[in-house]
Amino acid sequence: MNKRTQSVLTLLLYGSVLSSSGAAAYQLSSSFWQDGQAHVYVDLAASNPAGANQPNIVSGGPSTAALQNAYLQAMTTWNNNSTFYYTATSNSGYDDPCENPSTAPLSSVVFADTSCGGAFGGTTLAVQQTWSSGSSSVKTGTVFNNTKQWDLYTGNWTGIAEFKRVAVHELGHGLGLNHSSDSAAIMWPTAGNTKLPQADDVAGAAVRYDSDSDDVGLALDNCPDDANTSQSDVDSDGIGDACDADIDGDGVYNSAGVDASFGLDSLGNSYYSFASGSNAFRAMSFPVTFSGSLATVSLPISCPAGNLVLSIQALDGSGRPNGSNLASQQFASGSGVPTSYQGAVDFDFDTPASVLAGSNLAVVAQSLGSCRWFISTASNYVDGAGFFSSNGSSWGNTVDFPFGITIGPSVIDNCPSVSNASQADLDTDIIGDACDSDIDGDDLSNDDELNIHMTDPLDADSDDDTFTDGEEVAAGSDPNNAQSVPTIADGDINGDAVVDVADILLGQNILLGTVTPSAAQIQRGDVAPLVGGVPASDGVFGAGDLLIIQQKVNQQITF
Repeated sequence: MNKRTQSVLTLLLYGSVLSSSGAAAYQLSSSFWQDGQAHVYVDLAASNPAGANQPNIVSGGPSTAALQNAYLQAMTTWNNNSTFYYTATSNSGYDDPCENPSTAPLSSVVFADTSCGGAFGGTTLAVQQTWSSGSSSVKTGTVFNNTKQWDLYTGNWTGIAEFKRVAVHELGHGLGLNHSSDSAAIMWPTAGNTKLPQADDVAGAAVRYDSDSDDVGLALDNCPDDANTSQSDVDSDGIGDACDADIDGDGVYNSAGVDASFGLDSLGNSYYSFASGSNAFRAMSFPVTFSGSLATVSLPISCPAGNLVLSIQALDGSGRPNGSNLASQQFASGSGVPTSYQGAVDFDFDTPASVLAGSNLAVVAQSLGSCRWFISTASNYVDGAGFFSSNGSSWGNTVDFPFGITIGPSVIDNCPSVSNASQADLDTDIIGDACDSDIDGDDLSNDDELNIHMTDPLDADSDDDTFTDGEEVAAGSDPNNAQSVPTIADGDINGDAVVDVADILLGQNILLGTVTPSAAQIQRGDVAPLVGGVPASDGVFGAGDLLIIQQKVNQQITF
């Protein structure tokens, strides 16, 4: 059933200096626009054509076209100064704001001598008629008092009704704001010098239309439940990166994320009860789009008495829960389950369900006492269905219940912001090649390999000499020449690729001073001390180094 409410703006006979208390003073109406926007048909030439019913303007005042343009500007004023969004169609007809939306669905604007057949109050300038179904606004329209004379001007209030600022006020009612107790607000119940939405007005709109406080309204926010001022959307799928389970759109998911969901952002005050002994079971089916571990369900369920059992079940041939649990757990009333309405609540399974992409499952709720599943004001869920049962095996159809399903993917995208369906990872560092600055893992960046060292960024050992390109660059050898290798501390003082008695004799002569070693010979012989069985060179060749080389030749140690 559609219900109509009206909001009135009164005339201020003299302009005044407005003041603000600084405290939040906005008031919200009981209904609001579930998708954060309203579309209005503006056609004053049709609603108030030239003649007896044309807008009553001051002598020499604005044309009907100018008034219409001012109304459109008033809509834009809310778009530019709040998180609500108005759109408009001009010169394409209108519907009477006072007529039920079942027969006259268009939101519109008119001038009239009466307010939906009743007399305007002596100081009433305009009335906003808003129609709602439950908490959802479905139609709104402005009725300007045509027994008053109207004008357009930008200065302080003169006592003559100024059309545009009154329109801004009425459109504030249209989006769901009642009168404010802040005299500086545009929603103050008496017209005056204020022309634009003020801080209090903006804050009120944000309560309804910016739940994540990122200054992007519900109508435009690509992640309405996750703050993301930038609205970044790498794969341009309309789902912002902040809440997109597959940021780059390559079919491989970033991490655990909501897979299927319905209605959690438009919960109403109505609910369906289910209790032990009488329709104790409620269920909602859903599709699975990626394989993984289903660990969490989000449900607007409360249980004033008794516990709740939740399970994930497969479906039978008719699309109903088949009684086969993939996961099941009991949640205690008052601890795991709220006893009163708390909105959507996350329920975590201790043992998650293993699910496969392409399957269809159901979340099944069984009341062991008395529970309530709150429903949404949104349209039906096209990808699943709601069910009820007294025994958990024979199911009947009912409304679609709001829910959210969180799945941890079996494969995590190794480049979440760069499309790479193959998930190629040459160096197995869990960073995909598509976004890895060092694809071959040789400690040289791809750019440096291509532009400085002229090595192969897809081959960690470009010259196949068993030393990585990074090791050779660090040691000063040529990574593109197999004959040029790093000098390493391995005990092979003479560099003949074998650690043997010849190295011991050369080391003795170095210590006796009969041989002056080269820098490379010192580097190869500087094997002491050993740390964890690996040489930790100290830059000096001494007796400790020679002792370790002797032990290596005698096969007492290896490194």
